[in-house]
Amino acid sequence: MKNEIYGIGVCVLSMFLCVSCGYGERDSEPAVVIERMDSAAVCYMSASQKTRDSLNNAFSPALPLLASMFGAGSVDSAIAVYARTPAVEVFAPDVAARMPDITEYETALGYVRAILAQKLPGLKFPAHIYGMVTPFRQSVVMSDSVLFLGLNHYLGTDYPGYAGFDEYVLRDKVSMRIPMDVAEAIVASAYPYEFSGDGETVLSRMVYDGAIVAVVLGCVPDKTLADVLGWDAEELKWVEENESNIWSAIVERGLLYSTDRMDSERLVGPSPATSVLHADAPGRIGRYIGYRIVKSYLENNLDVKLSDVLSPGFYKSRTVLMDSGYVGH
Repeated sequence: MKNEIYGIGVCVLSMFLCVSCGYGERDSEPAVVIERMDSAAVCYMSASQKTRDSLNNAFSPALPLLASMFGAGSVDSAIAVYARTPAVEVFAPDVAARMPDITEYETALGYVRAILAQKLPGLKFPAHIYGMVTPFRQSVVMSDSVLFLGLNHYLGTDYPGYAGFDEYVLRDKVSMRIPMDVAEAIVASAYPYEFSGDGETVLSRMVYDGAIVAVVLGCVPDKTLADVLGWDAEELKWVEENESNIWSAIVERGLLYSTDRMDSERLVGPSPATSVLHADAPGRIGRYIGYRIVKSYLENNLDVKLSDVLSPGFYKSRTVLMDSGYVGH
């Protein structure tokens, strides 16, 4: 199994998105079909053998990954084992009730596919995307040409099953995140962060995450930078107004070139706040700083390919900061 990924006002660099450059309106792109494995699981156990055989055939590309995830003894028993999981029993009816029609997200993913094909031509978009119910923390799981999308992760902030979740977690539990999360999973799987080797610092991780943010933002023109980062508009405003102070704090506290992975995670990982910098700083603030560095670099190097900024040679470069021209605001 390959990587598993859990989870501005619209002012997008022309490097990432130019709606007039061959794509026209987003609705003109062929939609991506999300095959509803959640629905199939509900009826599987009571279905006739003929229907079961038909479902096994229809979902055959997904069966090896499904069997691996749920401990089925064979691919032939994968759907049966999955259908009997408590997660299907608990969440599948609510997914069916709250997400009966996901056409909107299939359309959005068609646009994501088109943009990625244009900007990252070597990237392979999954041949099959399956909507499912998952008991796992990750909302998106990928393996080769198959992508599983845990629809039970997107039932809305008012869903009773999310009661007790922190506010910063709830913000990610909304269906508008589907195209953003899928885009990030696909790009991060194709261009994973290189943890080993020289040059692994807080700066390199922030720059890598910033490049991912930039790509995702270019794939969802109806979303803002705050949306991609999982913030609200007020949090983004606070960060923009305090950007120079945030940058100074990172530098003065010796975090920028720290090789401690915990320091990186404190800055880029989901959390209620980036308290290592400031009590009011929202979580994932390192992703914002990384995005600003990448944005500055691309504005000053117009001939650079998008794949270049996703490569270790870029984000681990000793001169990346100097080359970007970023000065903390």
